[in-house]
Amino acid sequence: MKITSKEIILATVFAMLGFILSAREYILFLSTLNPVYGLGIFYGVVFIAIFILSKVGLVVGGMKLGSLKQTLGSVLIIFAFFILFAASSAYINLVSTGQMINNIFQYGTTDNVSIIYLQTEDGAVWWAWSFITNNIDILRILTYSVTPFMLTLLGGLLVSRKPKLK
Repeated sequence: MKITSKEIILATVFAMLGFILSAREYILFLSTLNPVYGLGIFYGVVFIAIFILSKVGLVVGGMKLGSLKQTLGSVLIIFAFFILFAASSAYINLVSTGQMINNIFQYGTTDNVSIIYLQTEDGAVWWAWSFITNNIDILRILTYSVTPFMLTLLGGLLVSRKPKLK
């Protein structure tokens, strides 16, 4: 195996992103946001990074992304995937500890838990759906089944290349 300049560039970009995203100022800024806004900032950075990396020739998931639409589709599919595996919503806390995180609708901290812990895919989706219903079983289905299904379908539509007529 041989490391190419693309791998070195990718590793360098990741190191720089790690430095920026772990800065105290950035973390304190995130702690002022609700789960949806915090995750929105995160995915904005992910989207921009994937788009820029694809434009300089780096391949994402074995596929060279050719457009903003394909990049968005890929990000939606990644988002849906992590809803299933992030395991850090208020629901996960309820099931694993028997306690619901209270005051989730307030900014800052919830029961001495930093709001940043809920700025994950499943945490933000759970939080957003909780404005519609507070039924835990319905919230679970909306968060972990309906949302990934819809996002994956939409992402797949955006990623797929349309046939071109000659």
